[in-house]
Order: sequence, then C-alpha cells, then structure tokens
Amino acid sequence: METTRFVDRMKISKTQADELIRKKLRICCEEYVSEFELLLDKIENIYEKQEFFIIEEKHCFIDVRDKFIFFDLNSAKGAPQKIESPDELNLDKISEKNTPIEGLAGKLPTLKQLRKVRKIILESDNASDKWYLSREGKCYNPMSNDSFGIIHYIGVYAIPVIDLSFDNSTDLLINILIPYELCPKGLSAKEKELFSDLILLKKINKEYGSDSILYLNNTLKFKIEQIWEDFMENSEKDIYQMLHWRLTEVLKVYNETRSVEGEINVDVKEKLLQCEKIRADIEPYEARILTDPNRGHWDLWRDQSETDYTVKIAEKLVARNPVCDINQNGVIAVDFGTKSTIVVFQSDIEHSLPMRIGDGNLSKGVSVKQYENPTVMHFVNLAKFIKEYNSQKGRPNTEWNDLTISHTAMDQFSTSSSEEYYEYLHQIKQWAGQREKQFRIQPHMGESIVLPSFMDLKDEDVNPIEIYAYYIGLYINNMRHGIFLDYYLSFPVTYEVKIRKKIVESFEKGLKKSLPETLLNDQEIMSKFRVNGDISEPAAYAVCALQEYGFDPMGDEEIFYGIFDFGGGTTDFDFGLWKQSAKRRYDYTIENFGAGGDEFLGGENLLEMLAFEIFKRNQNFMREKGYTFTLAPKCKEFLGSDALLSDSQEAEKNMHNLMEVLRPYWEEYREPDDSEEEEPQAGMLMVTLFDREGNDHVNEELEFSLYEINQFIEDKIREGVNNFFSALMLSYQNEKVKKPSTVNILLAGNSSKSPIVRKVFEEEIERHKKVMKEKYPSEGDVENLFEIFPPLGTEEAYQKMEERGIYFERDNFEKPTGKTGVAFGLLQCRKGGNIERISNVDSDVEIPFQYFIGWRIKKKFVIFKDDSKITKYMGKPDYNVWYKFIEANEEVFDLYYTTLPECVNGNTFVDGNAAVKRHRCNLDIVNENAFVYIRSVGPHTLEYVVAASDDVENSMLGEIIRKELG
Repeated sequence: METTRFVDRMKISKTQADELIRKKLRICCEEYVSEFELLLDKIENIYEKQEFFIIEEKHCFIDVRDKFIFFDLNSAKGAPQKIESPDELNLDKISEKNTPIEGLAGKLPTLKQLRKVRKIILESDNASDKWYLSREGKCYNPMSNDSFGIIHYIGVYAIPVIDLSFDNSTDLLINILIPYELCPKGLSAKEKELFSDLILLKKINKEYGSDSILYLNNTLKFKIEQIWEDFMENSEKDIYQMLHWRLTEVLKVYNETRSVEGEINVDVKEKLLQCEKIRADIEPYEARILTDPNRGHWDLWRDQSETDYTVKIAEKLVARNPVCDINQNGVIAVDFGTKSTIVVFQSDIEHSLPMRIGDGNLSKGVSVKQYENPTVMHFVNLAKFIKEYNSQKGRPNTEWNDLTISHTAMDQFSTSSSEEYYEYLHQIKQWAGQREKQFRIQPHMGESIVLPSFMDLKDEDVNPIEIYAYYIGLYINNMRHGIFLDYYLSFPVTYEVKIRKKIVESFEKGLKKSLPETLLNDQEIMSKFRVNGDISEPAAYAVCALQEYGFDPMGDEEIFYGIFDFGGGTTDFDFGLWKQSAKRRYDYTIENFGAGGDEFLGGENLLEMLAFEIFKRNQNFMREKGYTFTLAPKCKEFLGSDALLSDSQEAEKNMHNLMEVLRPYWEEYREPDDSEEEEPQAGMLMVTLFDREGNDHVNEELEFSLYEINQFIEDKIREGVNNFFSALMLSYQNEKVKKPSTVNILLAGNSSKSPIVRKVFEEEIERHKKVMKEKYPSEGDVENLFEIFPPLGTEEAYQKMEERGIYFERDNFEKPTGKTGVAFGLLQCRKGGNIERISNVDSDVEIPFQYFIGWRIKKKFVIFKDDSKITKYMGKPDYNVWYKFIEANEEVFDLYYTTLPECVNGNTFVDGNAAVKRHRCNLDIVNENAFVYIRSVGPHTLEYVVAASDDVENSMLGEIIRKELG
C-alpha cells in the first residue's frame, strides 16, 4: 500500500476556493490600482509639457487652458449653428441651443486664444470661401486682416466652446476625460486600455452608489468590493468582457478548471499546519509534516474528480494516505455524562489512557480535570458553522471560533451575562433523556432557534449531540493519534431503546464527520466502523471497580455487587453477580439482573433544588428587587410563586449563579465540629443576580443557614440511598439470585465523593441489614452483610485497597477514578474483550416499564397488584399483559405513578410529593359490573380498557385508550 506521495496540487472545498480566488483577485486589483496611478502620472506629464491638450480620437478638441474648442463638429454633441451671413450670428442663441455637452454653458474663444491654435486649425484648410469668427462674435470676409477663422467645407459655423476649470490632471481626468470618454493623445496601447477600463468601471460603479473602498489620489472612487462580488457571479456580462484587467482571465481559468494558481502557497501551507487549530483549537502541526517523506498530511491525499476544486502548490508537499494511520486494534470508550464526558482509548496494546477533549494545548502539564471534559457547547455563529459542516463529507472546514465545546465553552459560560445565557447548551444529556424537553439557542451571531425534543429531531435539524460527537472525533482522529473505527458508548439504565439508538446514530454521524473523505469513500473500511451502545454505565463501572478492588472469584464463587452511581443528572442502581467465566475466551462473567435509579437525585439536580430552597427562603427580597428563578426538579410551587417563577434567561442565569455559589457547600461538604453551634446563625451568600430587564446586580446578599443546607443535602441523599435499598430488595425477586453473604456496594460518580454519601450509607446499612436478613435469610454474620467500596481514585479508596493488600499509585491519571471508571470499564467488557457480559439491558432489549403505578390510599402511595397475575417487577405492569386495576363504576379514575423504588415499602406520602404524579383518566364506558384493565406497551406508555372479565380481548366493553406518562 502506498503510504506517502509528493503532490503539487491540493483539493479544497468550494468555500476555500472562493476565498483563495478572492485573495487572488484582490492581489490583481492592487496591481491594477498601481497601473491606474501610473496612468494618472502620464496624463499629468502630457498636460504639463504642452500648452494645449489634444484628444486622441480625430483630434476632436483642444484645451486652451480651461477652454475647450471642438474641431470635429460631430463630437460637439449638439448641432453647431450654421451662419449664412454675419447678421445672423447670435452668440447667446448658439450657446443656449448648441452647447457641446449637455448642461454646460458655452462661450466663444478670444483672439488671443485663437492665435495659439491658429496653425493647427488652419494648416489643412485651403478652401477660398470662408467665414471668420471674430472675438466680438461677428463673421468677416477672409480678406480681413484682424480676424481668424474656423472652417467647415460645407459652410460657415459658429462653434461653441466649453468653459471649465480644473485644478490638476486628476481633476481633468475625473470630471472631463472619463465622463465624456475623451482619450488624451500620447498614451501607449496599454495605457489606452487602462483608460478604457476606467470609463467602464465608472459605468459599473453607478449601480453601487457613491461610497467606495478603492481610491486613486483620493479622488477617483470605485466600490470595488461590490464590483468583485458581482463580477464573481456575473463574469459573462458584456461590460465585464470588455475590460482589459487580468482579473477577467483569472476568473475565466477558475470557472473553467476549478483551479487556483499563483501567489497563495504560503497561506495554503499555513492552513495545512493550522487545520486542527482552526477546527478544534488543537496545537498546530510542525512544518516538517509537509516535507518529511515518512510523514505527510491527510488533507493532501485526495482522489480528485472533475467537480473538485484544487489549488496549485508551487513547492511539492508530502501527502499521506490516512488508511495507513488506522489503528486496526484500537478502541475508544466514551462516557457521555451530564456534567462531563470521559474518553478513554487503547491502541494496539492492552493499555488504556484517558484523552483530553476541548483542550488543545497539548504541551502543558496534565491534571485530572483536563480529562473530565465539560459537556457544554457555546454557539457563536451557528449558521456559518452548519454551512461549513454540511459542505464536506469528512473533515469539513468548520472553525472553532464559530462553535466551541468542553473546557473552552465552560470558561466562557462561567463569565457570561444573562443576555448570553441561551448561547450555551449545558444540559445536552438531560435534553436527550427527557422526551419532551426543548431548548432555545440564541447564537452570539445570527438568529435564534428552538431545539425540539431529541426524539422529534429531523435530519435537517441542528443536532447538538452529533456536533459534540464530531468534536470528540476531531480530538481522537488526527495525525497525532491516528484513526479509530471501534467505539463504545455507555448509557444510563433508564434510557429506553429508541433514545439509546438515536444517541448512537448521532454519535456515529458526528464521529464519521471527523474522518478523512478517503476513508468515508471506502466501503470496505467503513464496514468496520461501529458505535456500540449496549452497555449500561453502572455495569461498565462495576467491571472496572471489581477488578481494581481485587475481586477474583474462583470456581463456583459468586460476588454479589450493587452499584450506586451518583452522577450529575441522575443516580443509577445496578445489581448483579461477578464470577469466574466458564468459557475459555473470558476471564470473568458479569451478570446484571436488576437495575433502577432515582431520576431526581444527581449532583446538579441537588444543587438546583438547594438553590430553589434558598430563593424561596429569600422570596420577599427577590420580589422586592424584581428577581426571578426557575422551578427545580422535585420541587413544587408555593403561595406567591407565580410572580417569582419564570423560564426567562434571567431566571435561568440566576439559578445557575446561585448553584455555583452553593457548589462548594456540596462538593466540599463538612459537618460542624463539636466547637460549633449545632444550628449556626443564618449567614449571607453573595451572588450576582439579574433583574427582569437583564441588568446584573453584583454581590446581592441572600440569607442562608449552613445547618439547613447540610440537612437538606443529607435528606435528599438519604432518600436516594433508601431507594437504592428498595431497588436491591426488588432485585432479590430474581430467581437467579442466590442470597449473598455479602452485598458489595460500589460507589461511583463524582457526586459519591462527598463524605455525606458514605455517612448516610453507613447509617442506612444499620437500619436495612436487619430487615434484609429477616426477609432474605443468608449465611454469615448479619454484621458483615454490607461492605462499602468508595469511588476509585479517592483517598478512601486507597485505604480500602491497602486493607485488601492491593498495590496502588496515588494520583495516577492513567488509573480509573469514580468518574473515569465507566469509560475504563467499557473497554474491558467490549466485544472481543476478556469479560463476558450477561444483561437484560442490551441495545436491542427494551428497558422495563419505568414507573411504579398504584393508588392513593390514606395519603400514601400504594403500588398496584393483580392477585391473579404476577408481575416481573413489583408495582410495574409487564409489557402487553392485561392486569385488573380498578372498578369501572365511574367515568373518571386517578392513576398515580412514580419512579422511586422506595414506594414499594408503602411509606411514600402522596400529598405535596413532587416525585409522585397523578394522571386523570376518562372512561368511555361506565359499568358497575366491569373493571378497568391496564397494560404497559412502552417504557412510558400505558393502555387501559373497560372489560367484563379477565379474558380482556374477548370481553372489552369500550375502546382501548393510550396514555403517555412523564
């Protein structure tokens, strides 16, 4: 296979070609201007050396210092007055009716003036019958000694003379010669062409008004930019074909050959070196990549077609075949997170490394934060970005300055004003996971757009996930890392199949866009390109963490684990078994048999709910100052909130700003020590807030209590932990589960680093282990039923490893952490890896119905059950199975539903609980002897019908009614 070759021509996009031809035209124009200036000098020299000024064509008139006499009467542009006798001469009448040029007054020359031109006038006039024109305007016989005349062979004429003044040759050129198309005698053929072009340009310029950007001696003005634009689009116009400028030939060659030649090679080379810098703010390549025969540049390696645009390169450069840079054994894992996205890769050896995204300064030192890439986008000039993005199949010439992501976008977002709020999209994953969530995008430049819900996106719509994946691809697939074709993408356990598939499709499109077109056009190569999305985030973390903590089951030994993945947007639970594989190709088998989650518990959601409570506490101040805020998840409206709650950008920005102020209280949580009061006095939070008009007010003071903040955080985490244990008990329903002697609780996600998480778990373990032991007897001491394993990469994790006799290195970025462990785990349980994975959450298997449904009885949520039919998951109807739900004796019934597993305990209150929702359902048939039967047909979709018996299909009394819950 050919690896490199020398090339003297480079394929470019039409946009690039137009840019280069414009540059070339600009150079031509600069040369053109210089030639015009030399022409002016030549005209000035002619004018200064002669006492009179002769026009080239037919010697049609002479300048006698501010006076013009027309010899060629046809050039006078007005019929000269024929005089039959002296008495008929009326100078005023002649001047009025026969001025040579419209709008200019005429005068007769003086005798002194006529004497200066007598020789020229009379040297060819030999006729005997002549009339002479005197200075007084009288006609005389030729025998008179005091008269001089102007002769016409047919008769005697009075010739009007233009009386004009001009300051210099430029003035003469601009106001007389060019407007009346009068070419001076004494110019060369080339200069005559230039003069002709000046006349044509003056005509063209009339369409563009008086303002211009091209000046000659600050007098001659052409709006050359508009002329260029019109010239580029309408070069076949007759008036352009008459021009003698070199631009005509340049553009003709460009239109015929789609090729740009000439003086632009420095720019081409620089853009090749800067290509990743321009696209993604990655450090430029060094110059030798273009000349070293063992290296070379992908963008020079192209198979040219007749429709391609190219640029001629004076110095031959080295092109590199991108096929040679494919990492045949390479794999990429992407943990697409709510707050940050992690990318981990392997090349051709069993060694995984994280990768920086959105931080292209590769020379600076590394830190753990650089590898936790913020899931944020900044839309600067979206229309321009999309135009370039769609202009090429692969590696389009997009510009980082038009749309930034990750670290750069987050830095810009943190200092943005309320007016700039909608320039940023920092809830990309939440938008994808919430079926009806819409976003408004207002780019810094250009018109705003409303982004529909993710599942409603059409192919022609802007797809932020695809664009984000494109940028990830640019950081992965470049001439430093090579090219990767095998990708693994994790998902929360609660994402339904159609959402997972659409995210995979979006990533696939974006990642492909980062590849060279040579690869995209090779069907054999692209048949190996794949994005796998069949692994859940907690399962991937479990694979990684269990090995890092040294779990090495032998024989029939089974390790029972439970994942508490406390992320930025949600908390996922996953339960399963870790055991030695029975198959030779695998080391271990991981079997996931239970999954769940708390959609309201996430680090960012927790901060948003906390900010809501602080605003609510300060509602009088907020109302007085005209500040608004948004309704946080799992929070409810309150009396008077209608004047405070808003979806405006000011309200969104106020919520964001307070969340950032509160972040240290959450991420650096600490309890008051013994020397501090149990309930500290209220303090003040300093925060910048925006009023309804968008005006910012710095360091506004909001009351708060550290005790209340700590208590709020603890209560929310305790709710999440209780839901974890409820989900754990539900997983015990699985017949495959042997009652374990130890439940190994693996904490994951950045939010699990908070010490309050461990504290709450230890307290709840004491409460739950006795209940678990009573309900599900198992061997072993009840005191050892649960063991907690802190998030990887924390000091607590190192202590745990030390206790278990496992070697570790502190602060080694190449090792997984509580956040990066998901991506590391994805690589370990990839297809062809050494981990066998058995799961009911594969990419083509729909997740279970997402809600527990039931009734409100004595203010509490009671899950439904049908004594005649057992459900796979307690409180959740199986797909396409009819269950008896409620009597059909009234035309309306209320259906209550929630995602929280804690409801199975029967202790969840309904009143005032934003996590329990109510759906009002209408019946089309009311019958005292019938029942409402209900079934699930999708993760969020229920159907119900009135039927006379459990044989629903044959006893329906009404129509099947479908409801979407959410």
